[in-house]
Parts: sequence; structure tokens; C-alpha cells
Amino acid sequence: MINERRDEDWINPPEPKEEYEPDWDSINDNIWLSEHEDDEDDEEMEIEVELDIKKELFDEWLIVC
Repeated sequence: MINERRDEDWINPPEPKEEYEPDWDSINDNIWLSEHEDDEDDEEMEIEVELDIKKELFDEWLIVC
């Protein structure tokens, strides 16, 4: 019978540390995303307002016709 190696036999987990360095890439990504989410919200609102205006104009046009 062949002896199979199990994961715990050959994977070396990192040694525990007292302090860990912060993941600055992740932190900066979150900051960037949070800043740009506001931009997307503004664009969506502009589109909604534009659609409302077009609907009103169309409704007025229907009344005139």
C-alpha cells in the first residue's frame, strides 16, 4: 500500500506573529472605491433627472397633439 501525504504533512503554515502589518493595498483600494462610489451615485441621479424631464416633455407633447 502506498503512503499518501496529507496536506498537513507538507504545508508549512506561517509562524504566528505578535503584530501584523496592515494590508495597505486593501486599505487604499477601499478608500479609492468609497470616493468613486459617490461619483457613480451622482451620475445615476443626473440620469434619473434627465429621464424625468424627458418624460414630462413627452407628456406635454402628447397633450398638444
